[in-house]
Amino acid sequence: SLEVTTPQGSRLSQSSGTIGPDGLAPNVYMDRAPDGPAVRFDWQQGLLAFGNSAASISLQRGAQDPLSVWFQLGTLLNVKDAALQEGSRLFIQTIGASDTGLGAFQVMGTETMVLPDGEAKIIKLQRDPSQNHPQKWELWIAPAKDYVPLRVRITEPDGNYIDFQWLDTPRV
Repeated sequence: SLEVTTPQGSRLSQSSGTIGPDGLAPNVYMDRAPDGPAVRFDWQQGLLAFGNSAASISLQRGAQDPLSVWFQLGTLLNVKDAALQEGSRLFIQTIGASDTGLGAFQVMGTETMVLPDGEAKIIKLQRDPSQNHPQKWELWIAPAKDYVPLRVRITEPDGNYIDFQWLDTPRV
């Protein structure tokens, strides 16, 4: 779950699923409200269904919703890290409540990010806006921290953005 409150209001996104041979396998994705329309991933039939509509589209192996894709990208980097060069692209079918399509995430290079507990080497990925995905996405993923995204910045076509940043790792 991810809840964001901005001056324009609150937004709640939720994803649930399992882990399969291709990594994360979302089953249901909901955006805005728990009782709002859901995207249902039918892995057995290879189809996506939107809300209560009978319409569906083809589901590709490894497809993700807008929340699970952040972590699936980390999984892909973990597997392919040594083989990826700056400019390489990772392609993932990304399905949201209002946008669908193949997301092309380009490796922008490596950087060092300062965190409260020290510095971390990160790999920056970027998905530029397209007809299917109007937002620009930037993700900074840390190999030394199990390939979790330490920062995610989503920029709207009008220039407004949301910037999520890792602040702390609780000690257990």
